Formats: sequence, C-alpha cells, structure tokens
Amino acid sequence: SEPVTSVLCDELVASICHTAAADNTIVSLDLKSGKRCKYRVRPQCFVRYLGQMPAGERELVTADSDGGITMFDFDLEEPTLYIAPHDDSPTMCSLSVSPTGAYLACCGAGPHVFVFDAKTGQRVARVKYNSTRAVAVAWTPDEKQLVSVGRDGELCIFNWYVDKDEQ
Repeated sequence: SEPVTSVLCDELVASICHTAAADNTIVSLDLKSGKRCKYRVRPQCFVRYLGQMPAGERELVTADSDGGITMFDFDLEEPTLYIAPHDDSPTMCSLSVSPTGAYLACCGAGPHVFVFDAKTGQRVARVKYNSTRAVAVAWTPDEKQLVSVGRDGELCIFNWYVDKDEQ
C-alpha cells in the first residue's frame, strides 16, 4: 500500500525479485510462479536500498531509514548482521556492496561515505569528498575505487587501498 523504495533482481535465482516498501516490508517474489516466496516486516524502519552479497549465501543487504545496515540470509528469519546507526549519518540513502563482498560502502545525511567490513560490521573508513550531501555511492568493478555523487551533482572518485599486512 506504500511506495516501493527499492527493487533488486536476485543474483543467484533469476526468477526471484526482491522489493522493499515504505510500509516497512521486504517482499521476495517468484516471477515464474507469480507468487510471493518470502515476506519480512521491519518493525522499526523501512528499507531505502536493497543490495546483495556477490558470493556465499548471497545475503540481502539493506540500508535502513534509521541509519542502520542489515544483512539477511534468504532462508533465515533473523538478520545475520546488523550495523547500528552512527551519530554522523542518522539516515542512509545509498549502499554499495564491494565486488568481492568484503566491504559495504554507504552514504547518508551528510557529505561522508562510510565503509564497513562486511563480516564484522566494523567501520573501516569515513571519507569526505563531496561538498554537499552524498546521495549515491558505488564501487568500481575492480574494487580499487569508490565513486560518490553529491546532491549538487558533484562526482567524486577516490582510491580504495587496504594494507593486507594489517588484516
């Protein structure tokens, strides 16, 4: 009954489509049968963005209206990972899963892009390149750069480097 906020075609099963709506629901549909195959209600918030891990269980990843990030295994009811909202970004407007699935990049209410470790949920970076609110973020296919765009249209590209000795 509320507007759809995000849609995602499943990367593992081509006939599955996931939708999120402003009424706090996530619905997974089997396009072949025309039937709903999964239904979740998020009691505290609605999903602004749906993503999916590129390997393993292919968990759904959500950027939530309360500023949190949640990861769901399709077959389980409870989240497999929850990253609580942080003070400097109370809302999320975009999320990008890195090509290897190692990192989650997101942006929200301000000019910052945040990067989290996808396994532990720990924040590993906070960068500010946009002069206005960052409204979208994406990884390059080689996972060497992040691209963000500000509300004013400013496009920022920054290099992503992880010291393998520190991991």
